Amino acid sequence: MEVSALIISKDDKSLGVLRRAMLSVGVSAEASGGIASAMKAVGTRKFDGIVVDCDDLEGGLDLLKSLRAQPITKSAIIFAMVHNTTSMQQVFQLGANFVMEKPLAYDRIMRCLRAAQGLMIGERRRYYRHPVEIAVYLDLGSGNITAESIDLSSGGVAIATGQELAPGKQGNLRFTLPVSNESVEASCEIVWADRGRSGIKFLKLSKSSKAALDDWLAERFDYSKGGRATQLTRFE
Repeated sequence: MEVSALIISKDDKSLGVLRRAMLSVGVSAEASGGIASAMKAVGTRKFDGIVVDCDDLEGGLDLLKSLRAQPITKSAIIFAMVHNTTSMQQVFQLGANFVMEKPLAYDRIMRCLRAAQGLMIGERRRYYRHPVEIAVYLDLGSGNITAESIDLSSGGVAIATGQELAPGKQGNLRFTLPVSNESVEASCEIVWADRGRSGIKFLKLSKSSKAALDDWLAERFDYSKGGRATQLTRFE
């Protein structure tokens, strides 16, 4: 499960330094030369880190501010590149986590990325979804439903039910984690439904359920980072 970053800049020299440094620390980098294409990218894919060229990209400061207002990017680790015009104080106030001063020096960028690496891995882990098939028992107030999970994350579960569930419907669910055999119970809400499949958001987990789920996912996340977990995990 590779950590990914989006670099928003038209500065080819800076792009070269950043790509080389990110490759060295195991970060997959993608570049965008404009705000429109960048917003399209973050709207369709999850990036753990985002680099914004604040001075040499028209509208860079406004972009930095808007990224913190977008639900999909509000928790991403954001790096602000500055070049004479913008101060560190400005970009920190707008939501940057780290600042890179131009002209970029490889050694300084490496120190910055190493400092940010743990935060980006934490962001990736937070959104990590593990494919797994287990029984999920739902109570939405109109009878119990037994479903099969498709994938599982710290924030919710995707299920196959064979019936349409109404988005916005709230209730409770429970399931047993494979291998650890720990039970997880949560209040929940249906957030999407499509052709017999549904996405369920956890509204509230007990302390013990949250700890069990987080530990279970962390083990599988660390395993997948090594490139060994590539198949759907099935449990009968």
